[in-house]
Amino acid sequence: GLSVTVKVAPRSRFLVESYPYQDRKEHRDGSLVVKLGVSSEHWLGRLLVRGGADIEVLDGDVSKELRATTARQILARYSR
Repeated sequence: GLSVTVKVAPRSRFLVESYPYQDRKEHRDGSLVVKLGVSSEHWLGRLLVRGGADIEVLDGDVSKELRATTARQILARYSR
């Protein structure tokens, strides 16, 4: 499966803390850098949308447009 490394701001740590991780580093400012196993790109897209600017993808085989694409799909579902 995919894996991705993300940096998560302190106030949004709860978004990733319940998921199993392959590696995790905590920084002095309270932010986390976490390497997550990703079950699907759809799941990751939803996580990125929920986290907004608080989640930054540092590394992984992820489209730079994934967050925007997922947000558009979610909006399209609700704007029918």
